[in-house]
Amino acid sequence: MNTPRKILSGLFYSIGGGYAARIGSVVFTILLKRELGLEPFDAALFYFFSFFMLANCTEGLGWALLHFQDQIDEFKATHYTLNVLLGFGLILLNGLLSLTLYWTDSAAHTWGSGVLLILAGLYFLKRISNTSEFSLRKDFEFGRLSAIHGLCTILALAAALYAAHTGLEEWSLVIGGWSNFSTLSVVYTVLSVGAILLTRPVSLTRFRIDRVWAGRLIGYCKWIWSGWVLQIFVWHFDKLVIAWMLTDRDLTLYENAWWLMQIPTALLAHMIFNYTNSLYSRYQNEPDRLTDFFTRMASLIVRVATPVAILLVLMSDEVVRVFGGAWADTAPILVWLGVFAVFRPLFEECYGLLWAVGRTKQAASAMALQATAGLVLLPFGAATWGVRGVAYAVGTVAVIGIITLALRLRAVIAVRWSRIALPPAIGISAMIGADALLASPLGSSTAHIIVRAGALLAAFAVTLLIVEFRTIRQNLDDVIRILRGRPETE
Repeated sequence: MNTPRKILSGLFYSIGGGYAARIGSVVFTILLKRELGLEPFDAALFYFFSFFMLANCTEGLGWALLHFQDQIDEFKATHYTLNVLLGFGLILLNGLLSLTLYWTDSAAHTWGSGVLLILAGLYFLKRISNTSEFSLRKDFEFGRLSAIHGLCTILALAAALYAAHTGLEEWSLVIGGWSNFSTLSVVYTVLSVGAILLTRPVSLTRFRIDRVWAGRLIGYCKWIWSGWVLQIFVWHFDKLVIAWMLTDRDLTLYENAWWLMQIPTALLAHMIFNYTNSLYSRYQNEPDRLTDFFTRMASLIVRVATPVAILLVLMSDEVVRVFGGAWADTAPILVWLGVFAVFRPLFEECYGLLWAVGRTKQAASAMALQATAGLVLLPFGAATWGVRGVAYAVGTVAVIGIITLALRLRAVIAVRWSRIALPPAIGISAMIGADALLASPLGSSTAHIIVRAGALLAAFAVTLLIVEFRTIRQNLDDVIRILRGRPETE
């Protein structure tokens, strides 16, 4: 039974396991980039981004399982079979892409065309475990899932670093991956899929299609597929534009900056997305509780992510220094991506709620508007201002998206955006003021950098504590009450 205590514990497990994976990802990725330098990424990024965009077109069935969770016994076999068919389809699609690239220029794409097929085979394994994984999410077994993800991420990145040290160069990226792409790697996929299937086994020969349920699942997913394809297009079309219109080196430096500016989103929003989507699905027919849950989760995400995004912008030179001198040109790109980093953390949360309540068409239409804007603005920005223009265009698309989503959510819940955004905005003002006071007196030594970063975050935290003392205290009281098993008060 998904009791309030189990549901709340799922949040803590998601955050705890997620932080272990994120910290490991940041540390190992920095070490890996220092070890490899720029050239292996120049060679590999185009293929990884191309595959990533294609692979994410197969997502959606998991969210359908959560949406129809009360009837899962009726469609589980159909759900599993559809996942297998999608996995085969992705292998065929990547095979076609590999052949096309090889025939176009065999000398340039020999390595990459083979990698595309390897990644497709690995992703097929993930499709096999999809029904089991989302069944665990339905039951709020986030303790197990977080442990699996955290451990597999650490092992994959450690394997990548070892492979790089032994001279395997770009092959180390396939073996263990880096940053967010570690989940596409050989080590992560084999270990995580095996662990999930051991935890929640499925019959690997139980193929069956119930036409009624197949229609319902696909009917639910078609708008998620449309929206997800558009979302991947919005967030990764910038890399393809740079690959086509600029240079491989521009793409490598931009990807490094983009990854760093994803850290604010990764600090919490990415870690709890699966949890909150399960939570919203559980309470999809209770609008008052849905409003309360979304407001609390969105408020938490903004208060964690925004100060980190501003910190990365204010201290861009110091942040990039840890990668070594070869990556120094990443620093200005961090500043240009500042608007994107501020608004991005809320996107998944808004889409997750719309998916949970079945408004997948509305979510897709919001993303279609962003995709249309990106299709025009990104090539124009690249042609006019180079990488700077691409970064500015991504920020503009982010602003368009968050405004559109806010309008879409009005039909589902009564969100008080001032409660979500105003207090952290005051905290950010305090950060900027503190930076103006500290930037000149402090030096550039490691100790001074740590003091500066700590002072900026302290300025935000203290300001927020003053502004929201009563709200923070009430939220802590609610958490303690639930953990102690006391009944919910009206």
